[in-house]
Amino acid sequence: IYLLFSPLSIPDTSVKNGTIKLILMISKNATIRTSSSNLYSFFLFVYLHDILLYINIKKYMELHPKQKKEHASPKDFFLHLLMIITLYGSAISIIIIVFQIINIYLPDTLYNTNNYGGVDRYKDTLRGALATLIVMFPVYIVTMKHLKKMYIQMPGKLNLTIRKWLIYFTLFVGSIITIIDLISILNNLLSGELTVRFTLKVLTVLVVVGTILWYYLLEIKKNK
Repeated sequence: IYLLFSPLSIPDTSVKNGTIKLILMISKNATIRTSSSNLYSFFLFVYLHDILLYINIKKYMELHPKQKKEHASPKDFFLHLLMIITLYGSAISIIIIVFQIINIYLPDTLYNTNNYGGVDRYKDTLRGALATLIVMFPVYIVTMKHLKKMYIQMPGKLNLTIRKWLIYFTLFVGSIITIIDLISILNNLLSGELTVRFTLKVLTVLVVVGTILWYYLLEIKKNK
């Protein structure tokens, strides 16, 4: 009876049922006689087990308090959206800047001959990408710092749906870009068309995208 109605005595239902069956089997066996002292000892043991289990559960709850579930406010939504947009903008700008530097210092002679204003076009693109990076990267840093402070004050914000969606979407896009880059470099290597310009550009994309992937994988690991 005590085992049936004491929720703390044996939490596992299968174990509890097995224990009850064992007690019933022992009580039906005529060759085994249980004295009153043994019965009292058994109930005392279960009672002490309950007390110790209650103390352990209380300590666990104190050490691992349940985090309050936070709901995304419009501020949270747009801050995370701004963070991811400025991250993408900064990453693309860095890639374009490196690409244009490669185009200027390791020019494709055939392309520059057949296209009017080849080097000047590279410089124009370089200026545009540099201006974008100068504006977007500081905004990304400020937004990230603000979000970090918010996570420290309210840890429940780490589990916001918008945050998880954007992180995993970034990991997905980064993985696809990395796979395409690796396929491109392998294809050019097999066809014997692997040039220094192409290799440097592929490595640039791999380094930038790989850094972003590494950072957000660490973030997921920390949250877990």
